[in-house]
Parts: sequence; C-alpha cells; structure tokens
Amino acid sequence: MKITGKSKKNISKEFIRSWVYATSVVLAYHNYPIDVETLRVEIKDLTKEINNVEPEAGVGGWAWPSENRIAISCWMEREDLASTIIHELIHIGC
Repeated sequence: MKITGKSKKNISKEFIRSWVYATSVVLAYHNYPIDVETLRVEIKDLTKEINNVEPEAGVGGWAWPSENRIAISCWMEREDLASTIIHELIHIGC
C-alpha cells in the first residue's frame, strides 16, 4: 500500500493504514478481496470536486476500482475519515 499526501487535521498515515487493513479483512471475509499490496491511497484536497448526488454535501472521497486507487479528503476529522475509507474500499472490492 502506498499512501501519499497529508491530512490537514493531523491524522497519521498509521491511522489510515489500520482502517484500510481492517476494512480489507472484513471485505475478504465476505468474498470481496482487495489487493492491499498494490492499493494507492491519496490524501488530497477534494473541496473543488462536485458531489453529483448531493452537490451541497461536498466530496469525501473517490474510488477508481480499475486502478486500485482511492482518494480521501485531507480536511476530514477522524470519524468521518474512517467511514470514508470503508465506503471507498467497498467501491474497490465490490
């Protein structure tokens, strides 16, 4: 797994890595494995991205299953970041 970027809320890459691994174990248990060795996680500013479902809500993350890559917002708090990691990895695995 390669994690690039940095959280603006002082969230460590270890926190992100642990949520990725925990989520991947649960998904694998349910027969939706994720290749965490080649997974790329980008922490970046997504404030200019548009949420097509709820435009006023903003974007917390993006997933590119064909590239085994996710992007998560650098502005999120810990709880929101954890749920966004789970959400984006569901897109990758399912």
